[in-house]
Amino acid sequence: MSTPAPTARPYKKLPGIGAASFRRVRLYAGPDHFLQVTSNGFTESYHRFFFQDIQAITLFQTIEGKVWNYLLGGLSGFFVLIASVAGQEAWLPLLSIAAFWLVIIAINVILGPTCGCYIKTAVQTQKLPGLRRVRRARKVISGHIRPLIHQAQGEISPEELNRRLDPAAWRSSYRGPAPPTVGTLPAL
Repeated sequence: MSTPAPTARPYKKLPGIGAASFRRVRLYAGPDHFLQVTSNGFTESYHRFFFQDIQAITLFQTIEGKVWNYLLGGLSGFFVLIASVAGQEAWLPLLSIAAFWLVIIAINVILGPTCGCYIKTAVQTQKLPGLRRVRRARKVISGHIRPLIHQAQGEISPEELNRRLDPAAWRSSYRGPAPPTVGTLPAL
């Protein structure tokens, strides 16, 4: 009896593994959508975002990494202060603990600034906890997700985008209140 040949996997794993309140979040790109898999060890939940339905991906820098650096730096400083007051026998263990927290701070700095990333469709706005660092989020969005969105939706030239956002064009075709003024957008 022969076993069937394995089929090709339709999903490609994207960089970025996040954690959100004891859950692990992974991202996958499929043929016409990308998939966010959230698991807590017992169950998995899936969110599909079809490329043709994505309206915006918002990425903004947060201060979470800096806050952790300040907290861990204060903790490290606390152990250095205790070591300076303690006797000779307690000096080395306390400085080792302070050095451990400084290594964690160095790793956090090397990983780069933290960010929040949201994806917006007509129905929902969903946070992508798998993209928590600016460098990785930009790499995933520009290198993996954006080309697939452009393939599904078609590309808009910067001139067309500026024309659509021009307030004068809105006034000529829209009879309601004037939209807010928007400056010209830089070329992508």
